[in-house]
Amino acid sequence: MKKKALALYVGLPVLFAVAVFVYALGREDLGIEMFVSYFLMAPLFYSAPQLLWAGIATLVKPSSFVWHAGFMVCTVVLLALAIIPLFARDPSGLPLQWMLYWPLTIGLLLLLAVGSAVYHRFSRPSLDGNTKQ
Repeated sequence: MKKKALALYVGLPVLFAVAVFVYALGREDLGIEMFVSYFLMAPLFYSAPQLLWAGIATLVKPSSFVWHAGFMVCTVVLLALAIIPLFARDPSGLPLQWMLYWPLTIGLLLLLAVGSAVYHRFSRPSLDGNTKQ
């Protein structure tokens, strides 16, 4: 089950990169530089947070909920940043919001990790049957 979910979580950014490549083909001529940047490097750029979380999750072995939540954080940040240009055009043509992608994703992953650790620390029942205060 986790292997299929992992393939889906990592596959979504790759599909997004392919969609960006197809969109770019309608706006630019196909050249080696375009092919390398859009088709070869973009999937790595977009899927890097998912791959980072997959590596961390392999080492830490979090609960299934935290495992899925980490990938959801990466995916939601990617989708949110992909939607921004639909509402606010950047006249310079420089997609500055993409500078937020990795830092925002890593920050939210750290928040998720710390939040889940704190939650599990204080939600476990103690030996006398009461929850820890």
